[in-house]
Amino acid sequence: MLIADDMAAKIQGGTYPRDTRIPSVADLVHEYGAARGTVRKAIRILVEMGLVEVVPGKGAFSLGPRPD
Repeated sequence: MLIADDMAAKIQGGTYPRDTRIPSVADLVHEYGAARGTVRKAIRILVEMGLVEVVPGKGAFSLGPRPD
């Protein structure tokens, strides 16, 4: 999935360092021009890949590289 691949590259590349909040579903819908369900699926894929942790009521957080 293109959104998940792009977000994974951003996480692994340091755009979203470890423990930083990734953009909200609404923000990602706007950024990618995709449906909410598609963005939610991409986030689920990132969770399965071990790159994102979802904290209910707080958002999704990067599990990527630690900031220097």
